[in-house]
Amino acid sequence: MNVDSSCLDLFVDINHSLYCSMPDHHQVVKRSLHDAVMNSNRVAAGTGIQGSDSNQLKNPLGIFVDMNFDLYVADCNNDRVQLFQSGKLNGITVAG
Repeated sequence: MNVDSSCLDLFVDINHSLYCSMPDHHQVVKRSLHDAVMNSNRVAAGTGIQGSDSNQLKNPLGIFVDMNFDLYVADCNNDRVQLFQSGKLNGITVAG
């Protein structure tokens, strides 16, 4: 994964997609481990601008992806856990 910031947490799902939480960029990115192109990162959650709207994160830390490919993000500075359902850009607060 070629990113311009450090990954704080990593997670690999059952389809071998690598997820990386990037607190300095207020987002989670992902890429397939089967993809040979190093710049194939996609934003999985967050806009890159800190905030508390349903599509924003503020210093995301821990991440988890379930068998439905739903992404759970510990949104640290918003004191919440956000659920981003597969393919959705807006999250649902499930804790906090």
